[in-house]
Amino acid sequence: MKMLINENIHEDPKLIGDNNPASGPLPGNMVKPAIERVRIRLLPDGRMTRRDAARYLGIAVKTIAMWDLEDPNKLKSVKVGGRRFYYRDVLDAFIHGEAA
Repeated sequence: MKMLINENIHEDPKLIGDNNPASGPLPGNMVKPAIERVRIRLLPDGRMTRRDAARYLGIAVKTIAMWDLEDPNKLKSVKVGGRRFYYRDVLDAFIHGEAA
């Protein structure tokens, strides 16, 4: 068995530790946005899976599953082929505190 060794690799002290400009504050005192973008898969009729609904709400998948067990009307959903789907407009109403 042969081992390949690249002898041209060396450590550049400018890229290690605290000297790395990428590890310091953002240029121009920029701050991270308060709202994080989340990618979800939305079906043409506005439905999404439990996993995508959890991602959309920023909570764990198991939390939505427990809500369905405790209060099935908390987030209205439909069951298709053994899978639970949630509508985006229902989730938006839940976020804004409106009745579902």
